[in-house]
Amino acid sequence: MAIDRFALCPGGTGKKIKFCHSECVGFLEKIQKLMESEQLRAALQLVDQTLARDPNRACVWSFKCLLERATGDVEQFAKAAEEFSRRFPKSPIALAEQSLSHIIRGNVTEAITFLGQSIDASSEQRMLYTRQAVAAVTIGETLADYGHIPAATEILTIFLSLMGEQDSPLKELATELATSREVLEIREMQWDGLFATDRYRQLLEVCDHLAAHLRWQELENHLKEYLNREPEDARVWHYLGVVQMWLMNYQAAGESFARAGELEKNDRLSVFSLSRAVLFSPILGSGDKFRNVTVIVDDPNRLKEAILSDRRVLARKLDVDEYRQMFSGQDDEPVLPELALAVLRRPLPDGESEGARLYAEIGEMPVIAYARYYGRQTDRPARLVFEDALESELEWLKELVKGWLGSDTIEWSVDPNVNEKLPVVKLFSDATRICLLEPSISFEAEWASLIGKWLPAMTFKCLGDKSLAEAAKDPQKRRWVMALLISLKSRFGIRSVVDPVDELWQQFGLGLEDDLTLDAKLFRRIPLSLVRVLDVPKLPPKFLGGFYSLAKQYEETYLLQQLAHEVLRRKDDAEIPPELVRSAYLELMEGLLDPANRSSLEQLTELVKEGIAFLEKHNLPHGMLHAADFHVALARTDQNAVTSVIEHILREHENEKDITQFIRGFLALAAQMTPPEEEKKGKVLAEADGVDIFFTPKDSTAGGAPKKIWIPGAD
Repeated sequence: MAIDRFALCPGGTGKKIKFCHSECVGFLEKIQKLMESEQLRAALQLVDQTLARDPNRACVWSFKCLLERATGDVEQFAKAAEEFSRRFPKSPIALAEQSLSHIIRGNVTEAITFLGQSIDASSEQRMLYTRQAVAAVTIGETLADYGHIPAATEILTIFLSLMGEQDSPLKELATELATSREVLEIREMQWDGLFATDRYRQLLEVCDHLAAHLRWQELENHLKEYLNREPEDARVWHYLGVVQMWLMNYQAAGESFARAGELEKNDRLSVFSLSRAVLFSPILGSGDKFRNVTVIVDDPNRLKEAILSDRRVLARKLDVDEYRQMFSGQDDEPVLPELALAVLRRPLPDGESEGARLYAEIGEMPVIAYARYYGRQTDRPARLVFEDALESELEWLKELVKGWLGSDTIEWSVDPNVNEKLPVVKLFSDATRICLLEPSISFEAEWASLIGKWLPAMTFKCLGDKSLAEAAKDPQKRRWVMALLISLKSRFGIRSVVDPVDELWQQFGLGLEDDLTLDAKLFRRIPLSLVRVLDVPKLPPKFLGGFYSLAKQYEETYLLQQLAHEVLRRKDDAEIPPELVRSAYLELMEGLLDPANRSSLEQLTELVKEGIAFLEKHNLPHGMLHAADFHVALARTDQNAVTSVIEHILREHENEKDITQFIRGFLALAAQMTPPEEEKKGKVLAEADGVDIFFTPKDSTAGGAPKKIWIPGAD
């Protein structure tokens, strides 16, 4: 393929090939052919020969860097990138390559600095190059792997705004971070909507430029200089905390957020800043120590039998999604474990898991450790891998395993790394993991008891070593208490945590005293967690819709349900789009169908009836609400209702996209239960969850009689 002489120079000079290196056209065509045929070594040899004759060719240095990276020679790539940027310091591509060379070697700060310089160079040329986007994605992935989500998110957001690419690795990675449940609190730190006044205009002009060009160290210094002149400006202290998060200085960020919260006069904004501060464990105080332990097993069958018969253990096999939720960071395991288990402090009471509860004294952890059991594999021995084992309980745990194995000698190895977790955080995370292991356990009352009695007596560094109950009575600490409780609710958005925390809120007589009205248009990126300190009923319609969309994107279940209820309360408001109302109905329906919710069938039935009437009025698809009718009929073992609902869905809603999967799943289940050919006509085919499913042949529908459920392949 011939080289276009009017294309931009691949060396980032900003000139077209015709006016830059016209004599290099032949070289570029040869390089292109060699790379297309995957002859990378030959292409690299040609590059080196060309540079030996003339080392001042930007396009050749560009390919030198590209090929050294492709062949995996990190040292040679670093040397090439440094020489490329030295000879062409205004080339965005040379600076992007220098950025890549640093991130590959683990020099994160230097990589971000050179990427910022690359943006500066692009500003002068008024163009961006694909190679810069490659560097941004590589840096973003590396930062995310290291857990530096704020910096990764900001870099990706900046490049997406500059390049405007809708379908690209940039967009894919940014979306992945945006929808990651684990990083909600630190991925959406934007605060700019609160600076939309004349007072901050001049400050923001400078700050925006420095932020967008990744000159974050300069930005931090600029904000500190401002605060030297205006030390009481709470909002700038908060912005400083955001920048320090980008700089990966989390302790300093926590201190800045704390300072912002203590200076802020508005109650809600104060609690918002303080809730950021409590993300950092030094603010909360020291935690308990936990270890990871591996035990090699000689007799896996004996061990498995002992585990399953021990009433101090909850154990079952998890599917892939459950496993990843329960053991995050363990995706490198080649196979799923045969069992996942939790070792309890006390045995479960009689009656198996039916109506059972977990018991622990106040201040005790109900769960000693979690573990994964693997039987023998071809390349690895059978083993038991404990995670989050309390360091103080290791000897007890070791004796327990010895009893399981029937031996005083076991191959026991303790990971030298120590993990620290706050007791209250561990308590709440246990609730979610136990739910995955054994949903039928009634842990709500147990956790409510522990939270209600244990949490008020806990002391926290940010409260001046006062207990939570004592601090709630102190006017100087009241905001910290609210920030702590709000942070716990947002980190663990499940009913078993949220309800007892809400009860404590009421018990302490807490409340956000100042009103706060914000215009969503002022924010480039609305911080979702801001809604936690706002009065949802007072949110303007567009702001309500924006928060709802973000909560849905982030899979913030509890907050999403709260916003969905508010959407339905205002469903007849002309400014609330009917499509948003439809989404809210489906969201609440899904929440009520959750087995862990244990909500009444009457509540679900009423919601479905109301939703169908609204959606029919606005000519919107509502097949999925009939699917909820189907589940209600199953729960009530109402055979006629089941048949009627399925017939209606097949007749009226089979073309709706969101109902298609439900229909296919139902028909597949029914087809599996089809009786032998000679017995099926006019007979009950099978039972699904205790409900009879009927079959009617095609020729039985004469005379306009309604057709019963049709099973493909059964006629």
